[in-house]
Amino acid sequence: MEPGFYYGAMYISYSLGVAHIVSFLVARYVLNLEMEFWSFIVLVGSFLVALTPLYYALSKIIWANLFMNFKTEIENE
Repeated sequence: MEPGFYYGAMYISYSLGVAHIVSFLVARYVLNLEMEFWSFIVLVGSFLVALTPLYYALSKIIWANLFMNFKTEIENE
């Protein structure tokens, strides 16, 4: 694979991380959780660090599927 593939996957990984943080913020306000700022940052950051390998793998899959087509055996016939 060319280096540009990994740069593109990096941008997708960044957007997955932003979606992660935004979803925690929305959940905090919808559930009306009273939490200190720094404890919230530690909570979100720990989940983000734990899920980084998953986000990295998902970002490569998403980026590859934007540009590569998969043909099944049924389509080939």
